[in-house]
Amino acid sequence: MNSIGLEILTRKAPPGLEYLSTLDRVLIKKDLEIIGDGFSCDTRNFYNIQSNRGDIIFNGIEETDFCTEYCCGPIRPFHLEIKDLTGRLLIQLKRPLRSNSSCLPCCLQEMKIYSPPTVLAGSIQQIWTISPEFNVINPVGTVVMKIKGPLSTCLCICRNVEFKVMSADGSVQVGKISKQWSSGFTRQGLTDPDNFGVSFPVDLNINLKTVLIGASFMIDYMYFAHSTSP
Repeated sequence: MNSIGLEILTRKAPPGLEYLSTLDRVLIKKDLEIIGDGFSCDTRNFYNIQSNRGDIIFNGIEETDFCTEYCCGPIRPFHLEIKDLTGRLLIQLKRPLRSNSSCLPCCLQEMKIYSPPTVLAGSIQQIWTISPEFNVINPVGTVVMKIKGPLSTCLCICRNVEFKVMSADGSVQVGKISKQWSSGFTRQGLTDPDNFGVSFPVDLNINLKTVLIGASFMIDYMYFAHSTSP
């Protein structure tokens, strides 16, 4: 633990995640591929995870079927895999089907992050509040950080939408998750609406770095993805 209670790097990073241990921020860029035969249609959401220098370090993919996408939209359950550039599976994100209504506090959003792929790295749990707020939980169930978003998550071309990553007691900001990241990355990222930036302490425990990367996907699905329903 450091002086504000954050878990820091104490051991060698899992195979494939060594480079992530040297970074204090990443950029996530999204692409969409539609596959089908004209009668049925599935989608694959592809993601490039880049370093602060713009180098692609990981690829992510979420496959979903048309029925799930159409009926459940952004609250659909999903399983997203993050792989290195050789195709080796490094991280799995798993979110069950849950409500997106604050009127149902027993069914709030949650997601588990596994890295290596079969080992729980941590989880994200939505908190019942008016504004977006989440607990970041380590593998033994302890809340180690909080994520706090703005009351309004409406996108505006002149500003980013930022979710602050706070210490467990909420007293110190230690990072952020930002929609339309606009600082410290390549200029192409300034106008792409499907970008997320994630910043964290460089010496943060590698498991918690993967959990914060996972949190950016859940935030995207909850507040910025759009249902395909009419």
